[in-house]
Amino acid sequence: QLLLGGGTPDPDLGDISDQMGAMTRMATFKTRIQSGGRVSVPDAEREALDIREGDIVQTVVVPVKRNRDDD
Repeated sequence: QLLLGGGTPDPDLGDISDQMGAMTRMATFKTRIQSGGRVSVPDAEREALDIREGDIVQTVVVPVKRNRDDD
């Protein structure tokens, strides 16, 4: 899910806030933690956000409650 929104720059974000400007772009999606702690960003989200291998991104991790069906 691609989200677009405006906001006031947060002084705690420093350069990131400057780079993002008034409009911020973000995607929310579920993914599994892979070996070595790796997390993959799905193709559709990478394309929508125009991010590529080697780009630096900021992440927020929220664990999802486990269900027996997920295993």
